[in-house]
Amino acid sequence: MLKISLLNLLLLSNPVLTSVNNVCIENENIYSSKNEYLTNNSKVLENHIEENLKMSHSYLVPTGYFLKSGEKYKIKLNKKVSESDNIGISIGQNGRYDNSNLVSGFQHFLIDKESDEIEFVADRDGVLYIYDNLGNRTYSLKTISGNNFIKIPTYILGKTNLNEFLWEVDQTESKFIEFISENTISTIQTRWFKEVDRNKINLEKSLTYFDNFWKWSNQFYGLDQNSNGINKKYNNYVHLANPDTGPGAAFAANQYLGFWGKSNVKYLFERQVDNLWGLYHELGHTYQTPDYIWSGMLEVTVNLSALYIQENLGIGLSIDNASNQKRVKEYLSKPNEEKDFQSIRDLTQSLTMFYQLQTSFGPKFYPYLSQFYRAQFLVEKDFDKINKYIYMTSFVSGYNLSKFFDEWGLKMTSETREAISKFKPLDKKIWLNHTEPNIKIVQEDISKKYEKQKEIEIYQRSNLTPEFGTTFLSAKDVEKYFYSPTSSNYNSLVNNKWNSKNIRVNKINYGVVEFVLNKDGFLPEKYYINTEFKDIKTKIEFYGIGTNKYGEMYLNTIDKKLFLLGNGSGKWVNDGYNNKKYYEINIYDEKGKLFKNEVIKGNESITKYQSTNFWKNGMDYKEGYRIELSVGENHKMTYYSDVNKSMTFKQLSPKAQYENYVFKINNGDILFDSYYIK
Repeated sequence: MLKISLLNLLLLSNPVLTSVNNVCIENENIYSSKNEYLTNNSKVLENHIEENLKMSHSYLVPTGYFLKSGEKYKIKLNKKVSESDNIGISIGQNGRYDNSNLVSGFQHFLIDKESDEIEFVADRDGVLYIYDNLGNRTYSLKTISGNNFIKIPTYILGKTNLNEFLWEVDQTESKFIEFISENTISTIQTRWFKEVDRNKINLEKSLTYFDNFWKWSNQFYGLDQNSNGINKKYNNYVHLANPDTGPGAAFAANQYLGFWGKSNVKYLFERQVDNLWGLYHELGHTYQTPDYIWSGMLEVTVNLSALYIQENLGIGLSIDNASNQKRVKEYLSKPNEEKDFQSIRDLTQSLTMFYQLQTSFGPKFYPYLSQFYRAQFLVEKDFDKINKYIYMTSFVSGYNLSKFFDEWGLKMTSETREAISKFKPLDKKIWLNHTEPNIKIVQEDISKKYEKQKEIEIYQRSNLTPEFGTTFLSAKDVEKYFYSPTSSNYNSLVNNKWNSKNIRVNKINYGVVEFVLNKDGFLPEKYYINTEFKDIKTKIEFYGIGTNKYGEMYLNTIDKKLFLLGNGSGKWVNDGYNNKKYYEINIYDEKGKLFKNEVIKGNESITKYQSTNFWKNGMDYKEGYRIELSVGENHKMTYYSDVNKSMTFKQLSPKAQYENYVFKINNGDILFDSYYIK
């Protein structure tokens, strides 16, 4: 009997990278000096997906040093890099700057496994960080040597003397200074901080509340650093940057928040902490649940956590101002048949509907709702998101909310209306919450409605190992490879048989199987186990918008099958391409005859194609078959081969849209052959 792991293992193991000295990651693609491309297996790019956040938090850990372009440096860490970690260093800064030496973005270097040091030449001026792909924060800088490195004035919450820090600010030649709290980094241009009125600053209070904003945002979305399950919040810092330009007054992006220019530095450090709506808002964009974002809602549901921050600060909520209450009452007074929630153009008015549910069902409503959402696949279309939100809010609260949503004019299908009719009827007019001063209508505080599930163990059967490309579509598929001796806690296994209603396998990825456990009256739980597979020689990975992976192509050499496997989410590969071609797959037989053409559009998922009759059981192949692949953007396909047990990673980087890459199946392997432009 092979025990794979306890189910509360959440850190998915990454494929091992070839050990290459001085490996550099440029634009999130890792390459060596030989221009041999390597895949970037930075786990942080997936943390926010597991957390079900709209954007990722930072993979950087501060060191307190500023480096100069063209200089050679050597650094040593506090310990050697373990085989399970991808650790490196990063030089640069987030955002765009007027100074020509401050290049936008970062130069990155990976540190070899079982090594604790690296030598490199900086190609830009910038701040030195440790690149920690898992956000564990267990690696730190021990020593640095070289020419022209500058110790950055750094204020650390609870540790730094203010007067000494301000003196260092006045003396430093560093372009940046930093403020470090337990969970935030603020990297501020030195010249702009010198403009701050020092009589108005209270750095201890500011940084304490930066941490509080982070803590309260986690609470609202039901995330916890101490959790090992579905509510796991990874330890990535929230990074506030201070570039010279950017969209709007401030902005949120993957890896950082941008508060640009002098005025924003004064805003962050001169204002009272209960008057920082811009910070609550931009932080909210990173936490914003994708499920709550449909047409018109991007700048609405972002502020759910901002309201929760206001509530914890003990100040008036933005939705409770008199003018908004008047507009909401006027809207709700109209006949229901004249209402259309999607036509409301006032963001605060729309926000009121969402937060009324928090008031109506207690402080655990959105934390519970977020946890249930994390146990499910994200739907893409507005129509589906709206109906899912109506169903999920009814399910989590235990009440039929059709009356509530009818009062707001949020339209649902007859199927959704029927599905939620089984829940208890409302007996209070909860849609009147926040329409008058001091009105608080609580239908039921559901804070104690759900219990936490106990842990179970899952084992892989020792006599069978799944092929790469195997999908688990039924309880029978799961039972074939896995069993649990402790699942009686859930009544979810009978004689080691899987009950698909209670245990569901969402997806399989990187040799890791994801299990979701459901039981009435309990919060859902999600676990991962590492899984042994039969030998895989080759795979081709398909990436889409951002850095997300959407699918993979494998050979199953035992049964001579070619598999196309989606990531299980059903997510569109790139909605910016909408109905246009994004990937094209052409397969030719051994005689050169085309027998399969697959065009995947930007508003489609690879998972959708995986389930078609052609692909669902794998495609039969013969030696000599040819595969031609193209994609509409650079750096969106990765080819991996393990020929003769020597690993090679090659990042396909088309020089033009839809450049075709040719592969041939030879001796049980997919071999890269050539490329051409049509």
